[in-house]
Amino acid sequence: MALGGIKKGRNTVFVIIAASLALAATSFAEHRSELWKALVSGSIVKDPTRTAKTARSYFEYIGSVTNESHRISRPHHHNNVTKNMSIVLVTSAPAIEPNSETVDSSPKSSDEEDEDEGIDEDKDKEEDEVDSSSSSSEEEPPKLYHLWHMPPHLSSKGQNPNVGSPTELNQTSIDLLENAARNGLTPSEGCNNATNETETWCEKQGCWRTFEINSTQMPSDTTCKTLWFAGFSISTSSECREGGYGGYRNDYAVALQSARLNAKDTLQPVLLVGKYMMEDTSLPSVVEWAAAQGVIVITVDELSFQHLIHTKLVKYNFRADTMGPYLRIDIPWIIGEFNLMNLPGICDRHVMYTDSDVAFVNKITQYDLDKLKQQIAPSTDAYALYGHQTKSSGRPINSGVMLFDVYRFAESWHSLLDFGYEKGPFLSFDQGWLNDYFMSTPERSLNRTLLENEWNWKSYWRLSPNEWHQVKIVHFHGPKIGKALESMAHCDRTDHVNATFGKTYASLVKNGICCDQSMTAKFMLDLYYELSPPRSIKC
Repeated sequence: MALGGIKKGRNTVFVIIAASLALAATSFAEHRSELWKALVSGSIVKDPTRTAKTARSYFEYIGSVTNESHRISRPHHHNNVTKNMSIVLVTSAPAIEPNSETVDSSPKSSDEEDEDEGIDEDKDKEEDEVDSSSSSSEEEPPKLYHLWHMPPHLSSKGQNPNVGSPTELNQTSIDLLENAARNGLTPSEGCNNATNETETWCEKQGCWRTFEINSTQMPSDTTCKTLWFAGFSISTSSECREGGYGGYRNDYAVALQSARLNAKDTLQPVLLVGKYMMEDTSLPSVVEWAAAQGVIVITVDELSFQHLIHTKLVKYNFRADTMGPYLRIDIPWIIGEFNLMNLPGICDRHVMYTDSDVAFVNKITQYDLDKLKQQIAPSTDAYALYGHQTKSSGRPINSGVMLFDVYRFAESWHSLLDFGYEKGPFLSFDQGWLNDYFMSTPERSLNRTLLENEWNWKSYWRLSPNEWHQVKIVHFHGPKIGKALESMAHCDRTDHVNATFGKTYASLVKNGICCDQSMTAKFMLDLYYELSPPRSIKC
């Protein structure tokens, strides 16, 4: 398929695709490299929005014709503003062999592809001359994502030699979790000894409604593990707070420890470590420690839409730690970059994302995850499942725990970035962005659905009439270590909470004390201390 006689412009890509469709059924493999060079070449991306949609339709059609599997490939022009980003579903991409070194899965150069496909050099001389003016002046895309560690059971190339050995779980923390699952929680001692003043203080507190949890369990045929993503930026905001506890590094360590006990057979942890503006900073010891526990560790120098964050998305001044909340938006491309869905024993299509400040407080079974996956694509129009904010009722708002369909998310990714470019900035970082996007049209509102409360439980919610063993994940939303959780756990209604953390935290603390007798808060505070690794690791 010679390109020499075709005039470059907006319609070039449609000429290429039309010609390629005619050849697809009989000789797609022979002409795939020419098409790919054309699609990723800067010389034809004059209208990337239309290019992306047309390319996606083309590759979906080719997949149906050739019955070949698909994987997601990140946008080639990922450093430009959203208008220069495109989504392409690439057929029959070679599997990427994960290892402990940096992995480059960016599209191959023309010479490499010609060699792989066995294309005669003379036959493509005319094409190479046509493309040379653009490709020679274009720099290779930087490696934004780096596979820092792949566990031995997922990689034929073995473990990073520097990550050490797994650590044993503290028996006290195991006993704490198992005893709570068996016997339930008890009120905080501070609430048992509540004064008349505290009782009077609580008289006017209206407790939020608590819905009953359906904890039915059934056998499941699922044997694969679902990818569980979490992440943080290595900026100072992730460091331990005064006293050696708190901070996102410590939070993630607690989340991982709890998952090792309660989700070891169902979830494969993946840690995203944001390094934007911190490229010269060494990885904290908690990252190496996490790798030793079997975590896939991926470092992210910058996001594929980093420029959009600076110019359109962030309402206030950009800081290094601002990268952290946006890491989840790039998950489809990170999965494609390292072909994570094709790793042995990994479930296809669906992934879980949580904020770093969660804990898996009871067993996560395959049936639990099966039920969640049935609520989203391909079974329904929705592809994102997430929960309530502060009150335990209403529409989906809090995205601290999410389950989503990767392929449907990737299809809407370009639309999401366009919306961010046109409507930003947003409150609450990517959560506000996602919520505004899903609420922007009736059609988009069908693309998300409500996650049951037990998957994003809050420490200030009333547990009754449910039992503790029915709760799956507790999210330290609002009150955290060093930020009013201690006050709530000890049934402390002093003015310190009001003065330090404002009316929002004060109302949450009051709800936890008056409506839950601080049962959940006290248990989560004890669990946090027990699951935290030594300071030399987490800080």
